[in-house]
Amino acid sequence: MQIKLLHVLFAGASAATLIPQGGARFNDACLPRLPSRIVARLGHQPSFLENLAFRDNGDLLVTQNHPKPQIYTIKQPWLKNARLTLLHEFQDTDGAAGVVQVAPDHFVVAAAKWNGFNPVPASATLQFIRLAKNGSVAETGFVGRYPELGLFNGLARLGDYQNSILAADSALGVIHKFSPLTGDHHVVVDVPELKATDPSAPVPIGVNGIKLHDSHLYWTNSNTASIFRLAITEDGLPAKSAKVELVSCVPDGLAIDDFAIDVRGNIWVAAVINNEGVVVRPDGSTVSAVGSAGEMTVASGTALAFGNTAADSHILYATTAGGLPAPVNGTVIEPGKVVAIDATAFLCLVCDVGRLAIGPLPRLDL
Repeated sequence: MQIKLLHVLFAGASAATLIPQGGARFNDACLPRLPSRIVARLGHQPSFLENLAFRDNGDLLVTQNHPKPQIYTIKQPWLKNARLTLLHEFQDTDGAAGVVQVAPDHFVVAAAKWNGFNPVPASATLQFIRLAKNGSVAETGFVGRYPELGLFNGLARLGDYQNSILAADSALGVIHKFSPLTGDHHVVVDVPELKATDPSAPVPIGVNGIKLHDSHLYWTNSNTASIFRLAITEDGLPAKSAKVELVSCVPDGLAIDDFAIDVRGNIWVAAVINNEGVVVRPDGSTVSAVGSAGEMTVASGTALAFGNTAADSHILYATTAGGLPAPVNGTVIEPGKVVAIDATAFLCLVCDVGRLAIGPLPRLDL
């Protein structure tokens, strides 16, 4: 999520904002706190890391939204000597947001310009970066400029023969389908649950992160602190007779950003202002798995993803904005960083009236 939007939309969030739809929040006493470590940290602040994606070999690509529209790489992020290395600064834009791999070493990045808290009209772009086998930059450029569209945020690869991507338009509240080769696009999903409920907000934002899982499109709506899903076809269109399903209204005033889904249907959500990583169970109940309001562990977490190799499939990586949108304890900020969270110890699957069922948490279904 863009830094300007965070300041506007999440200021003054209260613990009574929403009621969870699927059961009470789990008792944190039942759960181990997940161990974590800093993989790499930027050397400048304020700085705002926004999103992440993996190369097939497990190397990370990380976008920076502020102060410059850049993309970094972290080679072998499971190693203790990993570091952020600048790959490229995008052109004609102020911030880099969602990133997705559309083919081996071919990535597409969402970007836009800003005027204070507002996206500059007619500034939405999708840009690409291609890497050589050794990880160096082979080619960069524009997928397209889209003056008629709003604000691109989360991206997801559809997996069709054209390597099409779905793009969340947070300003218009729709999902676009793009060809990363030609730049052609059209709207594939346009439902009320994608939109902000308060159109009078200075910069209203609805749909934020998006993921494809088990023939469904999932998304977070930051304005309503809700997670939804919709059955879709291979073309990205709503399946016949499909209706939008409410997965969860996230409780306790959590301000949600991007997310990851594991093979059991647990949704791991970055609670950006709350400095937490939160798990939403399939019944809609939630539990805080890492961090807290007064901790720097995942200060202003923005995106989450499980590793894609045998070495780190149990590791949940998080990008952070270092408390920049809302300083920790009111005053503390730090440079944006990437955090590795070991999910192995997350064993609590059911916690109900003192009864605990446990089992290992599997890796993300990529």
